[in-house]
Amino acid sequence: MTRTPTGRTGRIGLSLLTLALLASCGGQQDTPAPEASATASVVTDGRKTALAATTRLAVALPTEADPLLSGLTIPADAATRGVWGPVQNWPMNAIHAALLPDGKVLSYGAPQNTDSQDGRTFSVWTPSLGFGTGAHATSFEAGRVNSFCSTAAWLGDGRLLISGGNTPRGSMLYTSTTLSSVNDTAQLADDRWYATMLTLPDGRAVMLGGIDPYTEGMYQNPDAAIASGQVSMTPELYTPGTGWRSLTGASSRLAFGPDHLRASYPRAWVAPNGEIFGISADQMWWLDVSAGGGVGALRPAGTFKGAPSATAPLNVGATNSAVMFAPGRILQLGGNGGFNGDGLPASDMATVIDINGATPVLTETARMGAPRRFPSATVLPDGQVLVTGGTRRGNNGGADAVYAAERWNPATGTWTTLASAARIRVYHSGALLLPNATVLSLGGGTPGPVYNQNVEVYYPPYLFRATATGSELAPRPVMTGLNARAHRPGGTLQVEMLDSAPVARLVLVKGGTVTHSFNNGQRFVELAFTQQADLLTATLPASGNTLPPGLWQLFAIDANGVPSRAALITLNPGASTLPQGTPLALAATHVADSAMAVAADGLGVLGALPGLPSEAQATAARLVVRPGLADAACVSLESSAQPGRFLRHAGYRVQLAGNDGSDLFRNDATFCPEPGLAGHSLTLRSKNFPTHVLRERDGQLWIDPQADDTRFRNSATWAVRALPLGTATPLPTLPPLPAAPLAAGTGVASYTPGLEAAGLSFSWSFGDGSPDTPFSASSATSKSWAAPGVYTVTLTVRNEAGDTRRTSFVQAVVAPATAVAARSSSAMLLEPRSAGAARLWVLNPDHDNVAVFDSATMARTALVNVGAAPRSIARAPDGTLWVVNRDSASISVIDPATLAVLRTTALPRASQPQAIVFSPDGSAAWVTLGAAARLLRLNPATGAQTGAWATGPEPRGLAVSGDSARLLVARFITAPLPGEGTATVTTAGNVGGEVWVYNTATMAAPATVWLRHSDRTDTEIQGSGIPNYLGAPVIAPDGRAAWVPSKQDNVRRGTLRNGVNLDFQNTVRAISSRIDLAAATPTEVAALRADHDNASLASAAVFDPTGAYLFVALETSRQVAVLDAARGTELVRLEAQLAPQALAVAADGRALFVQNLMSRSVSRIDLTPLMLNGSFALPAATVASSIATERLSATVLRGKQLFHDARDPRLARDSYMSCASCHSDGFHDGRTWDLTGHGEGLRNTASLRGRAGLGQGRLHWTQNFDEVQDFETQIRNLAGGTGLMADAAYFSGTRAQPLGLAKAGQSADLDALAAYVGSLNSFAPSPARSATGALSAAASAGRTVFVNQQCAACHGGAAFTRSAADNRFDIGTLKPASGRRLNGTLDGIDIPTLRDVAHTGPYLHDGSAASLEAAITAHAGALIGSTDLANLAQYLREIGNEETSAPAPATSGAGLKGDYYAGAASFGGRLLLSRTEAVDFDWGTGRPAVGVPADGFTVRWSGTVTVPTTGTYNFRTVSDDGVRLWVGGTQRINNWTDHAPTTNTSANISLTAGQRVAVVLEYYERGGGAQIRLQWRVPGSSSYVAVPASRLNH
Repeated sequence: MTRTPTGRTGRIGLSLLTLALLASCGGQQDTPAPEASATASVVTDGRKTALAATTRLAVALPTEADPLLSGLTIPADAATRGVWGPVQNWPMNAIHAALLPDGKVLSYGAPQNTDSQDGRTFSVWTPSLGFGTGAHATSFEAGRVNSFCSTAAWLGDGRLLISGGNTPRGSMLYTSTTLSSVNDTAQLADDRWYATMLTLPDGRAVMLGGIDPYTEGMYQNPDAAIASGQVSMTPELYTPGTGWRSLTGASSRLAFGPDHLRASYPRAWVAPNGEIFGISADQMWWLDVSAGGGVGALRPAGTFKGAPSATAPLNVGATNSAVMFAPGRILQLGGNGGFNGDGLPASDMATVIDINGATPVLTETARMGAPRRFPSATVLPDGQVLVTGGTRRGNNGGADAVYAAERWNPATGTWTTLASAARIRVYHSGALLLPNATVLSLGGGTPGPVYNQNVEVYYPPYLFRATATGSELAPRPVMTGLNARAHRPGGTLQVEMLDSAPVARLVLVKGGTVTHSFNNGQRFVELAFTQQADLLTATLPASGNTLPPGLWQLFAIDANGVPSRAALITLNPGASTLPQGTPLALAATHVADSAMAVAADGLGVLGALPGLPSEAQATAARLVVRPGLADAACVSLESSAQPGRFLRHAGYRVQLAGNDGSDLFRNDATFCPEPGLAGHSLTLRSKNFPTHVLRERDGQLWIDPQADDTRFRNSATWAVRALPLGTATPLPTLPPLPAAPLAAGTGVASYTPGLEAAGLSFSWSFGDGSPDTPFSASSATSKSWAAPGVYTVTLTVRNEAGDTRRTSFVQAVVAPATAVAARSSSAMLLEPRSAGAARLWVLNPDHDNVAVFDSATMARTALVNVGAAPRSIARAPDGTLWVVNRDSASISVIDPATLAVLRTTALPRASQPQAIVFSPDGSAAWVTLGAAARLLRLNPATGAQTGAWATGPEPRGLAVSGDSARLLVARFITAPLPGEGTATVTTAGNVGGEVWVYNTATMAAPATVWLRHSDRTDTEIQGSGIPNYLGAPVIAPDGRAAWVPSKQDNVRRGTLRNGVNLDFQNTVRAISSRIDLAAATPTEVAALRADHDNASLASAAVFDPTGAYLFVALETSRQVAVLDAARGTELVRLEAQLAPQALAVAADGRALFVQNLMSRSVSRIDLTPLMLNGSFALPAATVASSIATERLSATVLRGKQLFHDARDPRLARDSYMSCASCHSDGFHDGRTWDLTGHGEGLRNTASLRGRAGLGQGRLHWTQNFDEVQDFETQIRNLAGGTGLMADAAYFSGTRAQPLGLAKAGQSADLDALAAYVGSLNSFAPSPARSATGALSAAASAGRTVFVNQQCAACHGGAAFTRSAADNRFDIGTLKPASGRRLNGTLDGIDIPTLRDVAHTGPYLHDGSAASLEAAITAHAGALIGSTDLANLAQYLREIGNEETSAPAPATSGAGLKGDYYAGAASFGGRLLLSRTEAVDFDWGTGRPAVGVPADGFTVRWSGTVTVPTTGTYNFRTVSDDGVRLWVGGTQRINNWTDHAPTTNTSANISLTAGQRVAVVLEYYERGGGAQIRLQWRVPGSSSYVAVPASRLNH
C-alpha cells in the first residue's frame, strides 16, 4: 500500500487520472438519493441532506447526522460487549427484510399492526429519520403477490425478485427507486414455500427447494409427500424478461426432498468454481445450472453430520443459520431440525465448510456459549460473525429464549459473549447489517411465543473506544466520494476519504435478503488497495463467482478497527446500468464538455455541458432515468424539467415527447443499456429496433444501425455524469381525500387534492388491475369501477429529484340497496329516535337485564330488568322492544317511553328461546326455540302464537329479507358427519352446517343451504374443517347474499384419521360463509369462505348500510374483522375487548358498536375516517360499562373471562383456542375429535354444564383429570399457550402430568378458571315433558324399564351417574379407535350423567351413537325389546333437572350386593359394577353384565340371609372357577382354584328362624365358561335349591 502524506490539497492534479478511471469503469447503479458536488444540498423525503464540500469523483457521498447514533446510552463495557439500543416499534412483524440500494430497509410478510400471515403489506424504513412514525412508508395492495414465507434475490438489473410463499407459484419484481412492485406474469412450475433463491454471476436467479404451503409435517411420511406432490425437488432458473425454466436434469430428492425437510430453505451459495454449493439438512451437494445443455445437473457432496436428533442435537436443518464469512468459507451454526413445530432441542455446534476445493472440507470450530435454534448470523465489516437470538428448544420462549449475542472470530475460532437483547427472537426473525455498521434485529413470532412488531439495534464493540471511566463512540473514517455506484468484477473501484488518515482495510459485505434467520445472499470479501493521500484505489476480484450481482456495502476500516459508514454499490458483471430516479446527464465520451440535451424545439441534440454549466445548459441536459416503459429491465429517459415527457425516437430521430400511453410510444421510448461500444461506459440500444443504438450524428441524436468503425463506436458511447438539482421542490403533505362509497358501474369518483406545483408530477393506482396513470402535472383524476368491492387507491407525487411520497386509501364500490333493509337477530339494537341520537340497547345475559345507552355520548341511561338469560332483542312495529329470555322461556316487552316492562309473554316450557326478529313489513315476529327445536310465528302486536314448525335440532340465529319473503334460520350445532365416530369421516354429500331458508308465505319445508366441509390444506393461515356454532345470518343491503359467522372444526385431522396431530391453529378456526341468495337455489359460495386467521370463533356479523363492509366479531382474539363484503377479503382488524359477541352499525354507517360480553362493556368505534376518506386510521374506541353491579364473584368472573379468551398468550398461541371455542356457554359442540396424538383416542366433546367441575368425579371420558386445573396441560400442549402457571411450578415433580402433583394453589388465574367451571352446577329442565312438567306416558313406562334393567347400577343417585375416582367401565364400546388413556392402556370409560343427555348427542365416548336408542343398544349384554327401548329413550329425554334421583329397585329382600372387579382372583383391580342380586348364574362364555368382561373378573357378594326355619342348614356352591363362602363370619367353602364346573358343600350349620346371618361369597372367573350358584338345603328338605332373592338382604 502506498500513501501520500498530503491532505485534500493536490486534487486538481489527480483529476485527469480520476476521469480516465471513471471512463473505464461504467456508469452508476440505482441510487435514489440525489448526488451533488460543491456545496449543493437537496430536499429528500422532506429533510435536508448536507453533501461533502467537494469531490473530484463522480459520486458524492452524503455525510449526514445519524439519529441511530444520537442520544445513545453507552454502558461502560460497550467497547468490549457492544450495546443494544431500546426496543423500537415497527409497523409489522418483519418476517422478511432487505436492505435497499439507498440504505432504506424493506420489510414485509405480515399485515400492518396485525398478528397474521399475509405478505401483501410492504413497509420501507428510512434510517435517517430514526424510529418516528414518519420514518416508515407502508403500503398494502390486495392484488400483490402474498410473500409470506417466500424467498427473494437481487437481480442483475437492480430489481428485487420476490417469489413463492403464500402465492406459492407467483413472483413480483420490486423496484427500490419507486418503492413499487409489479406482479410478474411468469409463474413457477412448482409451489415454492420455504424455498431459497440465489443470484447467479450472470444476473439470473435460481430457485432451490420449497414445499406446498404449510406442509412441514411431510417429513413424517416423506414417500407420501412425494406421491402427493407436496415437495418441489426440481430447481428452476429465472431469466429477466423470459421467466422461469425448470432444470429437469437437477431434480433431486437428496437435495430437495421431504426427508428431514431438506426442501425447506436449503443453505446455498455460489461457489468459487461457479457451481452452486448447498447444504440441505443432512446432505451436501453441487449444482451446475448449465450442465446437460441447460437442463442442469446435481451431484452429491457427502453427508453433513446426520439427521436431526432429540438426544444429540446437530447443527442441521432449516432451524440453523449460516454465512459465507470469506470467499468459499462458510460457517453453519445452531439449529437441529427442520421447522418450528418439531419441538427438538437446539444445537450449540458450529462448523466451518471450506468449498474452495473439489470436495468440501468440514472443520468443527468452538461451540457457541448457548445452543440456539433460529439464530441469526451476520457477518460484520471486520469479518467476524455476530449471532443473535434463538431458543434452546423448539420455538419456545420463556426460559428457553437466548438473549445474549455472541461473536465468532475466524482467526481464532473462538466465541465471545456480548450484550443481551431485550426481546425473544426465534421463528420468523432475522438480522441485517446496516450501512452505519450496526445490526438491525427484527421480527419473530406469527406464530411463536411472542409477536414482535418491533426491532432492536445492536451496536458492535468496534463502534466504541474505552476511556478511563467507561466507553464512548470512537471516531470513524469517512468516505466522501466514489468513482461509480455500479461496477463489474475486475473493474477499478476508487474511494475518496475525508482526509488522508491511513485506512487499514477496505471490505465488501453483500447483504442479500433475510428471512427465517437466514440471509441467503450474505458474503464477505476483503479488497487489496492502494492509498494516495485521501484516495483509495482497488481492483475488484475478476470473478463473478466471488462477487455475484447485487447490492454490496463498502466499508473502510481504520487502524483501530473502526469501520466507516458504508457506501452502497451494485455489482453487475454483464450489463451497464443507470441510476434510476436521480437527475443526471449522459455525457459524450468523444466530445469534451458535451452531453445529450433537448433543444427548444424538443429535438435531441449534443449540447454543451461544461464543468460549471449554466442553469439553461443543465436544464437542457438533465434527465431522470425511469424503468423502461416497455420493459422494466431497460430504461426510459424522462426530462427532469418537463415531467411526463420522455426521449423517444420517431423517424429514427431522438426527440422529447409526452407519454400518450400507447404501445408504440412505450417501445420508442425504451432503451436497453449495455457495455459501451467504445470499450468503456455504456451504450443504449433501442428496444423495438434492436439493431439500432442511440448515437450522436452531426450534433443531433439518432438511433442508427450499429456499425463497427471507431467514430461510430465512440459516438454511441455515453458516460454518466451527476447533475443534481440545486434544490428540488419539497414534497407536499398529502391530505385525506373524500372517498365515500360509490355505486358500481355508474358512479364516478373525482379526486382533486389540489397539490399542483412546479416540479411536481402525479400518478394514480386504482387497485383494480388497471395500469397506473402516467405521471402528469395535474394531481386531479377521476375513476369508475365496474364491480362492487373495496379497492386500494394510491396517489404518488414525485419531484424533479425523483423523490416520491405516497398516500393510499380505500374506495368502496357498492351495488344498489333494496328499498327496505333486511333484519337479523342480535343481542344489540339501535333504536332510532325522532329527536337526538339513536338509543343503543345491549343485553346482559349474566345479569338478566338490558342496558340502554345514548349512542352518541355512550352514557348509560337505564338498566331494565327482564327474564333469565336474555339472548336476543328486536324492535316491534309499534316501537316496543321485545327481549327473548332463554332460561325463563319468555319474552319481555319493554315500553321505550317508560323503559319498563309492559308485559311478559310465556313461551313453551323449558324451550330455551334463542332469537327473535320482526319481518320488515310488520307482519310477524319470528322466534327460535333452541331446546324444543321449533320455530314460532307470533302476532307482532300481541305476541300470540300464529304458527309453529318443527325444525332440526338447535335452531338459533335468524335473518329475514327486506321484502319479508325469506326467513333464514341457522342451526347452531352441526350434526355429526357420517363416520365421525370412526377413523374415517365422510364429508361428501349433503352434510355440514345448515341454514334453513323458509318461504314466509307458504312456510313449506325449507330449503337447506349446506355449509360443507372445507378441504383446504391445513396451513398457518387456512385450514380444513366443517362449519359449526353458526351465528345469526346477515343479509347484504342489496339482498343478493348473506354471510354466516361460525367456527370451522377440523374433524378429519388427527394422527388416527389423517396422520397429522391436532395443533393450536388447525383444530378450530374462525370463518365466515357467504350464501348466494340470488341463485335459483341458495348455496354457499365456497371460494369466498373467509378464513379469519389467528382466531377460532366468529360469533356475530353486521353490514355497514352501503354493503361495502362486513364486520365480523372474533370472540377469542378480542377483535372485529373488516371484510370487503363483495370479495370476501379481510381488510383490517379493529381491536375490541373480551369476548365480542354482538355488533351494530349506526344508520349513517359512521359508528360501529361492539358488545364485549366478558368485559361487561360496549365499544363505540368511530368509522367516519373509513366511510368518508377510505382510511383505516380510526380514533380510539369509546368504551362504556354495560352493568352496574357484577353478579358473579370476582374469582368466578375472572375464570369466565379466561374461559372465553385466547388473546392472552398464556391461554393460547396466536389467539386461536379458548375453552369456549368448544364449550360455548359451558355446553358441548357436537363433535368427536381425534385426540390420539394427545395420548387419548376418538373423544366426543362433553358438556360442562351441571357437572360442577369435579362434582361428578374425575373429568373427561377416561377420567384423566383429577382436578379442573389439569386443563393447564391442555392449554400448553393443544392450545399452544405458555400456561397460567409459572414454568418452575408446572415442571416441579410430577405436576406437569395429569393426575400428578396438585396444580391447585399454584396460580390464582388457573384456580379462577377452575372456580368458573365449578360454578356450572345446574342442569336445564327438559322441554320434552308436558306443559305441567310431568312425565309423558311413554317416559313413565320408560322409568319402569330403567328400574327393571337396573340402569341405576351405573347411572344412579341424584346425578344419574356413579362416576367416581378410578371407576371406569367397558360397556362393549371399546375398540382400537378408542385409543389410550394418558398414553397408557385404556381399560374403561367414565359413566356420564343422564340429566342432560337429550341435548348432548352424539353419544358414547367416541360419538359413535347418533341417537339415544343407539347408545342404549350399544351396551353389550343389554336385552331389551323395541317398545321398552323406545320408552326408556323417552324417559332419558325427560330426566332434565326435574327428576330428583335415579329410580332403583328396593334394596330390602332383593339380593346380596355384588361388587365386580377387573382381574381374576384379585380384588385389587378396578371396581367395574355394583348391583343387588341373587346368585344363580351360568353365563357360559358371555358377559355377566354390561361393563364386565366375559373373562378375567372377580366378584364379592355380601349381605345377610334371613333364616326361615330353625334347624340344620347346608350351603352349596356350583362354580367355574374359584369360590369362597363365609356364613356367620366362618369360612364354610374354600376352593380358590381354576376348575371346571365343581360342586362344593359346607358342613352342617345350625340356624334360628328370623335370624339375619351374614353371608360373603367370593368368586373369580379366569377364562372359558363362567358359572356361580349359591344354593342351600333347608331343614326337612332332601334337595338343594338356589337361595331366593327374597331371603337375601344388603
